Amino acid sequence: MNLDWNLIAAFLAVLRHGSLSAAARALGLTQPTLRGRIAALEAATGQTLFLRGYTGLAPTPEALALRSEAEAMEAAHHAFLRRASAGQGIEGRVRITASEIVATERLPYLLAPLVARHPGLRVEVAATDRVGDLPRLEADLAVRHVAPTTAALVARKIPAIPLGLYAAQAYLDRRGMPRDWSDIAKSHVVVGGDRTDRLGGWLAEAGLASPRHRGWRSDSDVAQLGAVRAGVGIGVVQRPLAERFGLVPVVPDLTGALPVWLVMHEDLRRRPAIRAVSDALAEAFARPMGPDEGAGVR
Repeated sequence: MNLDWNLIAAFLAVLRHGSLSAAARALGLTQPTLRGRIAALEAATGQTLFLRGYTGLAPTPEALALRSEAEAMEAAHHAFLRRASAGQGIEGRVRITASEIVATERLPYLLAPLVARHPGLRVEVAATDRVGDLPRLEADLAVRHVAPTTAALVARKIPAIPLGLYAAQAYLDRRGMPRDWSDIAKSHVVVGGDRTDRLGGWLAEAGLASPRHRGWRSDSDVAQLGAVRAGVGIGVVQRPLAERFGLVPVVPDLTGALPVWLVMHEDLRRRPAIRAVSDALAEAFARPMGPDEGAGVR
């Protein structure tokens, strides 16, 4: 049985999005085209893969049993395209994974000049903390905050990102500037994590007590930054971002650092486009953020 890869891509899109309309948007197809591909795959396999319900398309047990093999085919497909498109110039696709905050607030500014200089370069960014994507060649480059342990990966340690406690001026006008951490812990609103508590781990390492009132909780770093900028409370912010958004340092002697590694698979390290993106990021992270970082390409 020979299957067109487009049928597998349609299958995975419906599995992930749960409806024909959402899956069609993700693939840039019309719903009838996507419906036809699912029907063709069901005919080829002789199995019913999806059942229509009130909330969309529900996968059958047969579909769920095929998911891991389909995802393996997808990874091989992407790896083949990356290898095949590797030319001698700085062009083609480079897929990067990075944490949500770095992917949203740093990478666009850091890489915009490189993309502007090389029109043939296509950058794809996955905002995720998942670390299992590089060994399977699902991504070309990762910005990570923990050192990789897989032997097939090549890591490049670059200067850490400084962290500090910051608040919006509007919050400090309303609540006053705290004298020290104990003042914050007792009487101020603190923005922190929900199910994961990075702030708590940082405080424990510094020997400081946890705050009594977590006025805003989110496991999204972007949401935490948004809350601090809105004047909800005091939170841990990367210094370059705090300076860009005009946030005020609180208890300036209480600081930390976020380690950064640029990681790639050893089989891809000599590809010119990947090397160019890696070098550009290493250089950009190493220098202080200037006023142009938040201004885009001029």
